[in-house]
Amino acid sequence: METSDKQQRTNLRTYLLIRTVMLAVDGSALVVFLMKTSPKQASLAITLVPLVLVWIAIFFASVIIGTVIRRKHTGYMTTLAAVFATVCVLLMMFSALGSVSVFDFSLLVLLAMLGVFYFRRSWRK
Repeated sequence: METSDKQQRTNLRTYLLIRTVMLAVDGSALVVFLMKTSPKQASLAITLVPLVLVWIAIFFASVIIGTVIRRKHTGYMTTLAAVFATVCVLLMMFSALGSVSVFDFSLLVLLAMLGVFYFRRSWRK
C-alpha cells in the first residue's frame, strides 16, 4: 500500500512541475508579447493574443492551486478552473470597455454559478 501512495505522490509532483513550467512559459510569452507589440499598429486578431495568454495563465494557476490544496487532481477541478479563468477574462474585457456595471457583474457571476451547477449535476460520481 505504501508504494502506491508513494507513486501517487510522485505522479502528483510531476504533474505540478509540468503545470508550473507551462505557467512560467505562458507568463514569459505574455511579457514578451506585450513588450514587442504596439497596440496602435496591431490588428484585431493580434490584440486578442494577450487575452488568450491571460486566460491560459489564470487557468494553469487555478489548476495548480486547486491541486495543491486538495492534494489530488480531478477532471472536475479542471472544469472549475476553466470557468474561473473565463469569468476573470470576461471581467477584464468588460473593464477595458468601461462597461462594468453591477448588473453586468451579477449576470456574469450568476452565469458562472449556473455553469458550475450544471457541471456538478452532470459529472459522474
